[in-house]
Amino acid sequence: MEAEAGDAGRAALATRTLLVAALAAVEAHAYDAVLMAVPMPVMGGLEASRRSRTLADRTKAKVPIIAITANAMRGDDADRYAAGMTGYVTKPIDRATLLGTLERLTSPA
Repeated sequence: MEAEAGDAGRAALATRTLLVAALAAVEAHAYDAVLMAVPMPVMGGLEASRRSRTLADRTKAKVPIIAITANAMRGDDADRYAAGMTGYVTKPIDRATLLGTLERLTSPA
């Protein structure tokens, strides 16, 4: 059991490190959109989205965030939108749906 707990802790730390690095990348570079997995250990996509919406650079804080999720039940999208996500695509990902979502959310109004 101890080894499993250690492995889980390392995996959680790695995931958190990746999310922190992803947030730093969004802050440092200009992106047209961000694809964000929703369920992740330690800091999920919802928390990462909330944090990205508080960036000092308002243009970067408004970049579209597209959730990647397996949850497609009616009402499941409310928490994603509340966290600042702009849209979502469900797994398994359909290429045409993903590209259509990207086009819709990144095209000038």
